[in-house]
Amino acid sequence: MTTAAPASPADAVAASKREAGSDSTAKGYFPRRLRSSDDTGGVRYVTESAMLATFGAKIVLGEPGMGKSELMREAGRRLEVTPITAIRFMLSKDPAKFVVSGKPLLIDGLDEAMARREGDAVDAILAQLEAAGSPPFILSCRAREWQARSMANLRQLYGADPAIFTLQPLGRAEAQAFLIQRYANADAHHVLNHLDSHGLADLYRNPLTLSLMGQVAEHDTQLPATRAALFERVCTLIWPEHDPDRQDLGLGQITEDQAVSAAGAIAAGLLFAGAEAVTVAGLPLVQEGDVRLADLEILLGGQAARVMFFSKLFQGVGVGRAKPICEAIGRGGDGISKTSRASASARKNPGKPPFSASYRGAQTAFLLICTPPAPHDVDAFTRMLVTLSRCGVFARNPQKITSIIHHYR
Repeated sequence: MTTAAPASPADAVAASKREAGSDSTAKGYFPRRLRSSDDTGGVRYVTESAMLATFGAKIVLGEPGMGKSELMREAGRRLEVTPITAIRFMLSKDPAKFVVSGKPLLIDGLDEAMARREGDAVDAILAQLEAAGSPPFILSCRAREWQARSMANLRQLYGADPAIFTLQPLGRAEAQAFLIQRYANADAHHVLNHLDSHGLADLYRNPLTLSLMGQVAEHDTQLPATRAALFERVCTLIWPEHDPDRQDLGLGQITEDQAVSAAGAIAAGLLFAGAEAVTVAGLPLVQEGDVRLADLEILLGGQAARVMFFSKLFQGVGVGRAKPICEAIGRGGDGISKTSRASASARKNPGKPPFSASYRGAQTAFLLICTPPAPHDVDAFTRMLVTLSRCGVFARNPQKITSIIHHYR
C-alpha cells in the first residue's frame, strides 16, 4: 500500500518517525525526509517510502554527509536490489546485467564518477542506461555536482523529466532522535543545547557532522566550553574526506594546512565582498552578490579553494553555489585561528605566508598574509584589490577601498 506523501516538513517528520518504528526499516537506519517539486513548482515533503513509490526515474540529491549512500543501501534492502556505484556501472561492458525485472536500478555516487571522469561521466552513464534498455532507476549525486543539463539529456532518453528528490537537513527533534539512537552514552539534549547556544545549530542538521559531535560527546570528558574551542574542534573533525572510496580524490590529497588556508581564503573573499555565496559559474552567469571561485583561487592560500568548495565546511545554495556551513566561518569566526602564532611566524619568516590553524579572523589572517613590506606580499595585496574590483565590491561599497588601504598604512 502506498503512503500518501506528506505536504509539509512537520508531516514528513511525523511520517519518518512512524517509519523508524516500523518493521520495514532496518535496525540502526534513521529514516529521512526529502523535498520534491511538481511541474507547477509546488513543493512537497515526502518520506522514503513515498519517494520509492513515485513512478519513473528518480534523482536523489544531497550535501556531503547528508546520507545519500545510506539511503540507497536502505532502498536496496527494501526493494531487494543491490545498489551499484556509478563508476562500476559506467565502466561495465554489460550494463544490462545489473537490471532486475520490475525493479529500479540503484546507481550511487554520480558525483564520484564525475570527479574521476569530469564532464563525460554523465554522458557515459546515460549511454550505459540506454544500452541496458532504459530501465527505471534511482541515481544519487551530491547536490553541488548535479548539472542542470543532465535533465535535458535524461528527458531525451526517457521522454520525461526524472523526479528530483533532495535530502532535507535534520530538524532539532530528528537530531535528538538520531543521537539517542546511535550515541546512547551521549546526552543528546545537552549536545544540541550546546550547539544552539554557540550559534552552531547548522552542525546538527547534517547527519555526518552530527555523528562526529556524537563521538566527541561520548569520548571527551566535556564539550568545549567556548565557541572558539568548539568551532576549532568541529572544523578539525569535519573538513577531511570521510568516504573511504574517495581518498585518492581532492580532499584526500591535501594537508590540513592547505585545507584551512583555502577555506580561510574563501571566507575572506566572502567577507571582503560582502557576498552571499561562492559560485563556480562562468562570468556571464554569476548572480549579483556572488564571488567567483576562480577569482579566489588566485589568492595566497587559495590553491585548494576548489577542493574545499566541495567539502562539508560549505553547503550548497543552488546549482554551482555554496556558502559556509555556518555563519561563523563566513564572518571569520570568533577567535579560533592562532593568529598570534601566525603573526610571530610572519615576523620571523617574512617571505613565507603563515597558515592559520582554523578560521578565527579569516579576514585578519588573510590581511596578515598580504602585509607589506615583503615583495610577494605587495603582489598579493594587488591581486586582492584586482579580485575585489572584478567582483564589483568597490562599486557596491566605495568605502571598502578606503578601509583596506587604511589598514596597510
